[in-house]
Amino acid sequence: MAPRLPADLVRSRLRRALGLSVALLAGLLPGLAHAEPARGPAHDGLLLRLTLGFGGASTQNDQEPDLVLSGVAGFFSFDIGGTLATGTALHARLSAHSMVEPNVEVDGRDLGELTDSSLSFALLGVGVTHYFPSNLYLTGVLGLAQATAEIDGLEIESETGFGLAGDIGYEWPVGGDWGLGIAGRLEFYSIPDDADRLEATALGVLFSATYH
Repeated sequence: MAPRLPADLVRSRLRRALGLSVALLAGLLPGLAHAEPARGPAHDGLLLRLTLGFGGASTQNDQEPDLVLSGVAGFFSFDIGGTLATGTALHARLSAHSMVEPNVEVDGRDLGELTDSSLSFALLGVGVTHYFPSNLYLTGVLGLAQATAEIDGLEIESETGFGLAGDIGYEWPVGGDWGLGIAGRLEFYSIPDDADRLEATALGVLFSATYH
């Protein structure tokens, strides 16, 4: 059996990969925004987009004691909709990000990993995507959200709150109406939980396959 890497080392390597990916994305996008339009999808008609990626997330409450859960997160989303105007589409989005064994801080004190646990946030909303001639695109989504925690096999679901998401990305035509791309995503959630409220932020780098 292969030796298991320490959790701190795994998190460190994932965070370094995320940092490099964000830096690469930030360096590429300004140039791509002014690039000559590439021949490819006309960006009209039906829109289907699937994204997968990774990043970091943090969740905290607004009551005492101050509880913060943070860690590396996996991202997923599926968009479906259609064209509103040239280069602009209206669509529904189902998305989620999830942390496994997040790190716990209480009143600023690091208590380490919460083992055998996960924390996920799901969003069902309406979004608008606008494509520029260079195939750079911007997406904004607003909708209903819910948090789900699983601890030692026990699943707990929150009440329904709201979520926001914003994407900036670029797609390369690969034939027909298909494109493959990379995007940065920022998410914000606000979820009521009895007398408390959970607020979560997440930043990810995602890879996409789009039909449009």
